[in-house]
Amino acid sequence: MSNSMSLITCHLLKISAIGTVLFETRFGSFAKSPSVEAAKFIAAVEQLFEKILKVFVIPIWIDKFYRLKAIQEFYDCMDIMYNFGDMCIEKKLNEIRDKLENGDFNDEDSAEFLTFLISRDDISSKEISANLVEILMAAVETV
Repeated sequence: MSNSMSLITCHLLKISAIGTVLFETRFGSFAKSPSVEAAKFIAAVEQLFEKILKVFVIPIWIDKFYRLKAIQEFYDCMDIMYNFGDMCIEKKLNEIRDKLENGDFNDEDSAEFLTFLISRDDISSKEISANLVEILMAAVETV
């Protein structure tokens, strides 16, 4: 296996493992056909890691006058990642509501990370999504 192929496989493994814990959703990275949303998310993460060094060497004031392609692609990747996070949170909220309506919710359910965050009243869903994406990026980079 080539170095680039093993690096991609390593990133997929990290994204899948950490994403499953944070978002309580299986990404299907190694399935023959992962969901469209998960495939977009994984591609966005990979592209973000490619663009991040280019973006961080560009002074911020340049972006105010001229939007470079690398910066726009970086923002597009972040949008895809945050939208995926929002989708996972909304899906989990619906599952929790259904369990509460049916009386199936128990203490073991609140031990899951995303469920715990959703159950808190002092964090908005946008804050949860932003934090989960940032934790995912940090975890993928450091694992």
